[in-house]
Amino acid sequence: HFLVWLAAMDLESKDIYILRTVEWKKIIEISVDPKRQRGRRSTLISDPSPEQPTIYEENLPIPTCALYPPTANSAQVLVWRPTSGQPTLVVPPKSIEINTTNYAHLPLARY
Repeated sequence: HFLVWLAAMDLESKDIYILRTVEWKKIIEISVDPKRQRGRRSTLISDPSPEQPTIYEENLPIPTCALYPPTANSAQVLVWRPTSGQPTLVVPPKSIEINTTNYAHLPLARY
């Protein structure tokens, strides 16, 4: 679930002008059979076609925390949450702002 802002900045005054606020989300569900050959272990269960993004009629303000690191790209993680057993952090974030050991055990957000 992401909110994205199309914005312009006045380079002299550093004022930011929000042109559009866009929301988009993608839920990916994958079935994994560890007994199968590597490269053939996973099957996509969820709908492969994404929902269309929603362009807000009224723009939302940009949270101050979105203007400073970590950026979305450097904060992405991949957590393996098996049906049974403990979650495992597979791909850690490039920028660590919170303890990733605890991050893997946070509840899964459902939208």
